[in-house]
Amino acid sequence: MTILSRIEIVMLSLLLFSTGCATVNSDNVLTVAVTKSGLIMVQGRDVSVSRLPQKLRNMGAGDQTKIRIKISANASPSLIKQIDHALRLEGFRYIHYIGPKHAEAFAGKNQPTKRRAF
Repeated sequence: MTILSRIEIVMLSLLLFSTGCATVNSDNVLTVAVTKSGLIMVQGRDVSVSRLPQKLRNMGAGDQTKIRIKISANASPSLIKQIDHALRLEGFRYIHYIGPKHAEAFAGKNQPTKRRAF
């Protein structure tokens, strides 16, 4: 083996490891979206409640990973409870829920927002 081929092997190895399945971002956060139609989306793909914890583990999530769940307006509360239960049973402790923004929740109601003076 020449030096050049060793360098090529090292570069190829680094490239393969950098494009692996672990997609936890630098803040150690994974995002899951729950749509109003009841779909659970991870990286643009539909995942069932029962397979969600394993999918997150396959993506590199550990017990210290923060799971951010974005809930769209009109998402089923019972589905949210099922997701929470499944994740906590698998040892995920840091689950954060993000609801729809006020503006998104009231979109289409052509009513001005009243501000209160404190």
